[in-house]
Amino acid sequence: MTPVLLSSVILASLIGSPHCAGMCGPFVMLACGSRGDSRRMSLTGYHAGRLTTYLVLGAIAGQAGQTITRTGAWLGVSQLATMLAGIGMLLAGVIAILRLRGIVLPHPRLPSGVSYAIQGVFRTTARWPTVARAFAVGLATTWLPCGWLYAFVLVAAGAGSMAGAIGVMTAFWIGTLPMLSVVAWGATLAGTRWRAAVPWVSAVVMIAAGAHLLTTRAHADLATLNRATVPSDSVAERLEQARTTRPPCCHAR
Repeated sequence: MTPVLLSSVILASLIGSPHCAGMCGPFVMLACGSRGDSRRMSLTGYHAGRLTTYLVLGAIAGQAGQTITRTGAWLGVSQLATMLAGIGMLLAGVIAILRLRGIVLPHPRLPSGVSYAIQGVFRTTARWPTVARAFAVGLATTWLPCGWLYAFVLVAAGAGSMAGAIGVMTAFWIGTLPMLSVVAWGATLAGTRWRAAVPWVSAVVMIAAGAHLLTTRAHADLATLNRATVPSDSVAERLEQARTTRPPCCHAR
């Protein structure tokens, strides 16, 4: 996990955080609807809930990335998880731009079970203390499908280690703090033009991040594959030896 990657994730998350405000703004207001000190405490609980989910997603992505990388190393391809993450980021950015251009593409629907589960969280926590309720709302609502969030989960998977993946998701969380905190206080920093530009900026950031992963952190290591391959003459020698040599069990007594 390099400082450059960490800084890039924070910056990209900060630039695209109005996207988070648009999707999660109502949840923030619901979780932090009280005023004064109670609102500050509720906001802290909400952010803590989001961070918990992001860390879990980072751990899952890190484990998946490590497994894919080990498989890639066995096949002679170094940083296979990074390559796949970069490709995924590029595809996500291209798909976002195509949709912004008016091209109709299939869009996955939110499973009804997820919707019912989120509603159940709101019903269950309605009478909870404000901070606990805000934590639960932050914990639950961040599981909702969000292309912007899961783009960074892909980056986390390509980090190459569990610690790196968790670091990426923590950096993403840090970048979202300012905008979502502003939303919690009922204000906005994004004007009409900026709100219109956010989807384009987010798509470009995805493409740039994907290109960065592919060009600077992923490469093929053919030497690994060569080392893992048994030379053909060795195989031939072993076959000839097996053909001409009697096994111990067949020696005359």
